[in-house]
Amino acid sequence: MKRLVNKYSEFIFEKKENSLKGIPYDNMIKKIEEVMKVLPSTIQFGVPSDNLGQSTSYKSPADAIQRIKDIAHYYEKRKEKVRFYCWSITFKGDFNASQELEDKMIEVDGLFHENQKKYGKIDMIKVRDYVETNPEDADEFKSFSISLDSNASRKFGMKLSSGTSSDDSEEDNE
Repeated sequence: MKRLVNKYSEFIFEKKENSLKGIPYDNMIKKIEEVMKVLPSTIQFGVPSDNLGQSTSYKSPADAIQRIKDIAHYYEKRKEKVRFYCWSITFKGDFNASQELEDKMIEVDGLFHENQKKYGKIDMIKVRDYVETNPEDADEFKSFSISLDSNASRKFGMKLSSGTSSDDSEEDNE
């Protein structure tokens, strides 16, 4: 029986027992390299701009790969695991055209992971395979968003939800 969780911090505490979401950094880099074999070089990757994954900056594929390596190095130095996952994809064009392309990809099973809880929402290899068989759609892709999961980022989320973040401003103390 599932227990009702009232606070985000309780949710994170329960999730702490579970394994991290995503894949190791070297696997994510391989997926970026694979998808870039079939997509134009104008594609941008939203990658964590901080080591906790709380903000995103969009970069070229080469710069995104370097940022992922930098984050992985940060966690390796601290002897902590970090995993990466693709959670969103953005298409060019208006909403209707984007929705049509997404629907087309879903219809041929060319977009989502079977196990989204473990690996994230978007399966970049399925996207690559889709574009290989539908090269006319290659120019319709705008960006991929990649995030991270680590115990440090989960702890930070717990602090934020409980209001004990170390980012207290002077206004709060008056």
